[in-house]
This record gives sequence, C-alpha cells and structure tokens, in this order.
Amino acid sequence: VQPQQDAKMCDQTFLAITFGPCDSCGLNKPLMNIYLKNEPINYCSLCVEL
Repeated sequence: VQPQQDAKMCDQTFLAITFGPCDSCGLNKPLMNIYLKNEPINYCSLCVEL
C-alpha cells in the first residue's frame, strides 16, 4: 500500500521549478510553473508574490 502516490495523483495543483523567461516580467529567472485551470503559466518568484 502506497497512499502517498495516490495523494499526488489526486492533487490538482502542480508546481515545478525551471529556468527561463518569466511570462510576467520577461526576465530570465528561476521560474515556478503554475497550472491554473490546466493553463500553464511561468512566473518568477518575484512576480508570483505580486
């Protein structure tokens, strides 16, 4: 029994860290890939907080 895998599969929120141009400010920074309603957006940590 591996309940942790099942929990991840059921989680609708996905967060990953990549590096590239921010969709908000356009600067090359470490980005957070955030999925809102199945639409991926890439925001750097500064823009995520704003």
